[in-house]
Amino acid sequence: MTPKSPYTLANRRDFVLKITRLSLWYSWRHSNGGNAIVEVLSSRTPVYRLTEFWNGVSHPSRADFPWASSPFGQITAQLQALCRDASTTAEHIEETGLQLLLPHLEPRMEKDIRAWPWLPSGYTPYPLPENQLSGIFACEHSRSSDFLDIHIANSCMPDSPFRDMQARATELLNLLDSACARQPGLRQIGCNSWLNSFPPFLVLFPPGWAADDRSVAEVGYAFNWWGQLMARDGRFHERNGNLIREKGAFPYASRDGRCDIAPLRAHLQNFLENQAPGTGSRL
Repeated sequence: MTPKSPYTLANRRDFVLKITRLSLWYSWRHSNGGNAIVEVLSSRTPVYRLTEFWNGVSHPSRADFPWASSPFGQITAQLQALCRDASTTAEHIEETGLQLLLPHLEPRMEKDIRAWPWLPSGYTPYPLPENQLSGIFACEHSRSSDFLDIHIANSCMPDSPFRDMQARATELLNLLDSACARQPGLRQIGCNSWLNSFPPFLVLFPPGWAADDRSVAEVGYAFNWWGQLMARDGRFHERNGNLIREKGAFPYASRDGRCDIAPLRAHLQNFLENQAPGTGSRL
């Protein structure tokens, strides 16, 4: 019997509806209220991946996306038409866009709850195998034969994954052991995430993991940017959402983090030897 997900439908609905509203506002703001709203909504927000249309493969950011036959294309065409009306406001775009998208957001909510925390990623439409998962971490060999890409999701929900950093260090070490056993040629590890700008996460990695010059210039549609809008219980993160609306920018920049596996292993072992159990952040 599949264990019940700690992610409730009410909390998922709160997240999906509010991040969709924010995405519509963000698209309006960053297209200057013009025809580029479709491009921004498609390539710089997560909206499409929250709908029933997302199959893990075809995405509107791709050049081969079938706009003419896609229901998503029809929805965005209506939003674009609204932008041609000089009386249209950001609030109108938010409300109209949400009502157009809602019938396609609702059917996916329960599906994503059942798959939590490892929803099919941008790399594959299929769940990752158990031997590529360890606590809040998952991994894929995607850049080259000697590079390990990692992903992070809150498998501790509704608690914060940063409450017990000893547990997180152990999970990451276990992931390294499993990955290196499968592929002895691994030499480097990395990920691109807003967490690489988040100090509680960075304690797991040696100095130089996320250098200042590794921030990503433009916001994309993936959760390496938009993940900071999810609270630890899976609801929308109100404080971060309000900061984006106030400043027009994300509180935490998505940044590329990477290092060699050997010094990471030594850093984690040293961390475990010197940190008191349960020490961490509630954020």
